[in-house]
Amino acid sequence: MKRILAGLMCWMGFMVMPAVATTVEQWGVFEISLEGPETGNPFVEVQFGARFTDGHGSVAVRGFYDGEGVYRVRFMPPRVGQWRYVTESNRWELTNHQGSVDVVVPGPGNHGKVKVYQDYHFIYEDGTPYRPIGTTIYSWLNRPA
Repeated sequence: MKRILAGLMCWMGFMVMPAVATTVEQWGVFEISLEGPETGNPFVEVQFGARFTDGHGSVAVRGFYDGEGVYRVRFMPPRVGQWRYVTESNRWELTNHQGSVDVVVPGPGNHGKVKVYQDYHFIYEDGTPYRPIGTTIYSWLNRPA
């Protein structure tokens, strides 16, 4: 019976994939990778993305074509908890892939994204100060090796 139902769903133009669970730190990167169409110009003709929901809100993330028939979505979870996702596309091969990711407390050194603080400063998402260090050397051609 399951085979008949799966075959009928494929024939009707959609397929519900079984949920795949995994774990990632808050502010870590979770990636979905799917095989899809290579024909035409997938960079512009295929719209692909995923919607992530944790029960308190949802985040829509655009995906991209990575070449050789591979499509990817990368998600940086903003909160700890279980996030469920479902893919969305204008191509049936990439539509309705579902799964979940368990987001755990970030480890040492993982402070999150850098953002602007008080107009002229930067801080990490967790409130840790970020101090960018940089320099400019204008005369590279006049410097000794």
